[in-house]
Formats: sequence, C-alpha cells, structure tokens
Amino acid sequence: MTSPAVESSRRLLDIQGLRGIAVLAVVVFHAGLPLPGGFTGVDMFFVISGFVITAMLEREYRATGTVRLGRFFARRVRRLGPALAVVVIVTVLLSVVVSVGMAQLAAQTGIAAALISANIVIARTTGDYFDAAAASNPLLHTWSLAVEEQFYLVFPFVLLGGWWLGRRSRRPLAALALVAAVGVISLVVALADAAGLLEGIVPATLVGYYGPLGRVWEFAVGAALALAVAAGFRLGARAAVAASLLGAVLLLAGFVVISGAVATPGVSTLLPVMGTALLILGSTAASPTTGVRGLLRSRPLVVLGDLSYSWYLWHWPVVVFTAALLPGQPWAVIVAAAASLLPAIASYRWVEQPMRIGGSPMGNRHVGGSGGASAGAVGASAPRLVALVTLPTVVIPALVLAGASAGFGIEPVQRHQASVVQVSPNAARAAGCTGRVDPATRAAGECTWNAGSSGGPVYLLGDSHGDQLSDGVIEAAISTGRSVTTAIQHGCPYTAVPVAIEGDDLQEYASCATSIEASWRWLDSREPGTIIVAFSDHYWSDPRFGLLEGGAVNLDRELALVEQQAWLTSVVRSARDGGHEVVLVAALPVFDSERGAPFTYRPRECSLPAVIAERCRTAMPESVARQRQAPMRNLLDAVAARTGADVLDLWAPLCPEGTCRTWSNSDYVFRDALHIGAAASASLAPHIAPALSTTTTPSASTR
Repeated sequence: MTSPAVESSRRLLDIQGLRGIAVLAVVVFHAGLPLPGGFTGVDMFFVISGFVITAMLEREYRATGTVRLGRFFARRVRRLGPALAVVVIVTVLLSVVVSVGMAQLAAQTGIAAALISANIVIARTTGDYFDAAAASNPLLHTWSLAVEEQFYLVFPFVLLGGWWLGRRSRRPLAALALVAAVGVISLVVALADAAGLLEGIVPATLVGYYGPLGRVWEFAVGAALALAVAAGFRLGARAAVAASLLGAVLLLAGFVVISGAVATPGVSTLLPVMGTALLILGSTAASPTTGVRGLLRSRPLVVLGDLSYSWYLWHWPVVVFTAALLPGQPWAVIVAAAASLLPAIASYRWVEQPMRIGGSPMGNRHVGGSGGASAGAVGASAPRLVALVTLPTVVIPALVLAGASAGFGIEPVQRHQASVVQVSPNAARAAGCTGRVDPATRAAGECTWNAGSSGGPVYLLGDSHGDQLSDGVIEAAISTGRSVTTAIQHGCPYTAVPVAIEGDDLQEYASCATSIEASWRWLDSREPGTIIVAFSDHYWSDPRFGLLEGGAVNLDRELALVEQQAWLTSVVRSARDGGHEVVLVAALPVFDSERGAPFTYRPRECSLPAVIAERCRTAMPESVARQRQAPMRNLLDAVAARTGADVLDLWAPLCPEGTCRTWSNSDYVFRDALHIGAAASASLAPHIAPALSTTTTPSASTR
C-alpha cells in the first residue's frame, strides 16, 4: 500500500506536469502555431491554483484550527512578486526603445500589475484579448496574474467562513458546500455574460474575458476538489485511470475546438476546466504510473512545470518585441517564443527560487508548501517585502509613463506623441457626434457648427473618413458663411446594404445600416443644402468582407461593389430630387496597417531611435495608391455620372509630386495608416471651400 506522503509527492509531480502542459499551450498559441485553443492553458492554471491553495490552507486549518492570513499573503507576495517585478521593470524599460507608443501602454499595465488590477486596466486601455491592439501590449498577459491575486485576496475568507459554519452547524462539508455555491453563482454569471444578458447591468471590467466574476468558478472547481480530497474522497485505481484519460481528451478537445471567436469564459471553458479537474482527480488514487499519469510525471513536463511561472512571465514580452522589430516574420516569433525559455530559466534560478525557498537549487519543489523556518522569515519581513516588490514596480513605470507623455523632452518625440500617441480627435468625434444614432433624435443645434449663418446648410455624412474631414469641412463652411451639421457613423462600412466581415458580430453591422438609413431619411426633412459624403473604401478591399446572405458572408467583392453602387445611386438621386447638392469625396489615400506589408505605417510602434531620427514615416507612389483604390473611385464616378453629383478629389495636397506621404516637412499628416490628423484635416479647408462656394459644379478641385 502506498503511504499518503509518497502519494502526495506523486500528486505534486502530476500538478507540475499539468502546469507544464498549461504553459506550453499558452506559448504555442502566442507563437502563432496552429493551436487555436492554446490560450485555455490559463484556465488550467486557475483550476490548479484553486486546488493547490485550498489544499495548503486546509492542511494548516486542520493542524492549527485557523489560518494565519498575514503569513499566507506574505508567502504569495514572496512566490509571485519578485519575478513579476523584474519582468515588469525590464519590459517597460525595453518598450521605450522598441516602440514609443508601446511604452505608455506597457507602463500603465505595469503599474496596474503591481497593484493587482492589470485585468481592469487592460480591459479599459487595450481592449479585447483577441483584437490586433492586444498584440501591442507587452504586459497583456499579466491580466491572469491579477485575477489570480484577486482570488488569493478573497478566497481564504470564503474558506474560513465555510469552516466556521461547519463548526457551528457540525457539518464538516459546509466549506465544500459554500465553495460549490460560490462556483455555481460565478458560472451562471459567466454564462449570462457570454449570452449578452449582463450588458449595462454589471460593469464590463468585472465580467468578460478579463473579469474576475466570471472566472471565480474555475478556481472554485479546483478548491472544491481539494476539499473533497481532504474529506477522504478518492477514486479507485481503474476509475482514476478513466478520469485521467477523459480529462486528457477534454483538454485536447479544448485546445483544438475553442478559438478566439468563441465567447470565453462560457460553455466552452468547461472543456479545459473539467479536463484539468479530472486529471487532478486521477492523481488522488494509487493508480499506475503509466499512461496519462506517466506522461504528466515525465521529466520534460515536470521541468516545464517548474519553469511555468517564469516562462509565462517572459514569453509574451519577448514575442511582442520580436514581432515589432521583425514585422511579418512568423518564423521569428516562433524562435522568440522558444528562446524566451532562456530568461525564464535565469529568472527561475536567480529570482524566483532564491526568494521563494532561500536559495535552494533548481529541483526542490514546493507546490504551495509551507516551508518551515523560511516561512517565519517571510512573515517577519512581509511589510518590507511588499514595499521592496511594489515600490520599484510602480515608481519605474510611472517615471517612464511621465517621460513618454512628455516626449522625454526630445522635440521629434514630442511631435510624435502629439500627432500619433496623444492625438486629439477630429472635430466631429471630439464633439461626441460619431455615434450610431438617428440624427432626428438629436437636440436642435447638436452636432452643428456656425449655426445661424446666412448661407445654406452643409451636411457631412460618412464613417470615420467623414470624421477625419470634419475639421476641414467646418473651417471651409465658416469661410463661406455656411453652417455644418454632421451625421457620422464611426466604425461602420458606409452602406445600408446588408454586409459584414466574416467572423464579426452581425448585430454590429445591422445597427450600422439602421443608423445610416436614418441619416438619409433625416435629410428629407432638412433645409436643402450641400451634402458631403466621405467614407472609407477599406472595407471593400478586405478579402473577408462581402454581402450578407442568409446569415453567411458572400465574399464576391464585385457583387458587393455592384450593390453599393446601386444603393448609393438611389440615396444620392433621392437627395438631389429633394433639392440638395451632393458632393462625393474620393477616399483619401491609405497605407497598410498590417505588419510586413509593402507600405506599412504603424506609427505607434515606431522605436525611439526611429522617431528621434525622424524615420517613422512611409511613402507610396500616387500611381500605386490610385490603382489600389480604383474600384471605389470608379464606383463614385459612376454614381456621379448617373445622378449629377460631384466628386471631390483631395489627393493633390496629400500626394505632392506624385508621392503620397504620411508626413509633410517635419509634421505628421497621418495619425495612422487610414486616417489623417486634425491639423492635416484643417489644412484641407482651402481645397474643400470651392465645393461649398457654389451650387453648381465645384471648381477645379472637383472631378
């Protein structure tokens, strides 16, 4: 018969093997390799933490009748804090050199990571975990550490409450029942949020991918399992083998079938959570050391488990920096992800282990153990340890954040900050006039400039490209004695035709079409004036964009253009029949927003040396730009020919001498690959004014 001590030691090996699988899955996913559900390795970590921490606290409670919370919190700081502090400080400092725009985001996240709130700050500043913007935050992964630390702050009190109830009611399983109840409530919250039922009811930062409320159940599953094992629950050898096998199948299924397109946490999260729980449950019996358990206890996985915390910390900054410095090179990201094991090993040996167990060499494993004499030292030095870990992790990023915000006192960097990183929004957006609303519902005078002027009204319609021209249109209208009212729908393909990008939320596109249709109906009741229509052609060049037919996206781009031409012809003709003049603005030149493309322009990712040397810029031959954007320009010309509308071409000032540039002299013209800044927009006013100074064909700038 295997002794409890030996079986407990074997279980620790299983836990380390599980940690090894979890971190490997996350790293493989972040390396861009074909493992769509690799990010669920984080869910595995949550279950493991719930099990290990609860088992540790239960042992202490059983031995002493209480839990010394100060000692527990000090051990958590000692276990997690030093390695996190080193990664945050190094990452924030390196981000300044790699990307000036990245530095502010990294600094904000670093401060939040030190203050156990990274998940909340990331949700507010970076956005969706699966959006492209997330790949620019080198400390994005600290969200999960924040959730775990928030669990550590609260869950010991839940356990103490359960044990207190158990003593009072003489029900030994009261703590297990309380943990299960908390877990069920959290799971219901997660499922309700995934179904969209909590929008506007629960703060977005508390639910969703980063939110702690929908993650508690994952920890609770591990905690409940630990309490059940402590109460004597065990599987027989055969049942343990079956549990381990089923757990492995569920884990693999999660890695393969779950993706960023699936709402998480949600029903799909049951796969990694229950898979991990079953594998832990399988380790509670004296089952054979072959098969799944043998794999978990294999030397490579156990070593990866030992390194899992440090590798998790280091891999993402290394991947992000590599992608920024070597854009469009997927092989480099894969190599970087593997190479991040080197700083992870160094961190484990010289930071994590010395701080954790007083300098013991690699190989001494304490999975949530107490640690004897060293634990007393931890408790005695807890305030000093917290200060040593937290202060530099807050102060250094704060200094970087302040320096980056001020452009480090370097004039080219200050210009970059003002034009790209801290760019002021265009006029319409600054006034809050870019929402998907029916203009008829706005108060009189809202989203109107130069009201009461003697000239006829000007109406600016469009998407973000209409917004980017709002500064210039407003100045041009004022110079010609006319008012301007905007009806802008930000983030929408400008059409009422049912369209979508494959994989996107169809409800978003429906709301876009509804508000755009409402804008044109609203014009029917307005005083006749000049309607300026400016919208992006970028959607119609996206290979994932097309007509929505029966809930599916038809990717025939030519068909989408035909339908757009028919719709635009209809609304323009109707507006002209109502007495309005219509000016269709040819979409301004755009650059590539994808890394590694021929004319990539990602100014927020420029390195500090590139910004100082004023090399953070992109140029493209006008002939190439016109060829790339010809389909929509041809469409506008066709609509104008059929309706009598005018087409306004503003390329000349943006493409001097046949070259479209993102800069002019030392100033930034484009704030990103697709939009010009407010100052550049205002500079176009003299080129827009002729289109507003007459009710006939507008001057030579109109084609």
